[in-house]
Amino acid sequence: MPETKVYYLIGMMGVGKSSIGLGAARKLDFSFIDLDDYIRKSEKFSINEIFKKMGEQGFRELEKKYLRSLNFDGMDNVIVSTGGGTPAFNDNMDYMNDNGTTIWLETSVSEIVERLKDMQDDRPLISSMKGNQLELQLQAMYDLRLPEFEKAKLRLENVGYDYQVIEKLVSMIEEDSRK
Repeated sequence: MPETKVYYLIGMMGVGKSSIGLGAARKLDFSFIDLDDYIRKSEKFSINEIFKKMGEQGFRELEKKYLRSLNFDGMDNVIVSTGGGTPAFNDNMDYMNDNGTTIWLETSVSEIVERLKDMQDDRPLISSMKGNQLELQLQAMYDLRLPEFEKAKLRLENVGYDYQVIEKLVSMIEEDSRK
């Protein structure tokens, strides 16, 4: 039986990993797993509740556990949307590079701020920020995570409408699968 081909989408929170990944998976007829959704369903708590209960370090340990225990049985090809911090902790980036193809979905910090300013309640690391605190915090997170993001095997700039980025991702994956 052939091994499952896994594509891990990485990037900052708010870059569109879940929506772009799901759209590409549908077009390619691939399976799709959202790691944060998988954690939520498995733990029966929201990500915010897990952060409140266990802190960020506790969440990152859960994230590592679930990333490494994803079950791909019966899947030929799968796209996994990771959390924004997943690559930056617990050698997760090395794990993903060793077990699949990582694709960095790049978006500028200023664009991420625009996308997230009305959705902060769902994001525990930025939920209490006001005004320019959000941009400063996201820039600091980006700077810390950048060395891990740069280890991605492939990069895709998320500019344009979702359908355009989905098409670019589909083309990128189709080209990669021919290698």
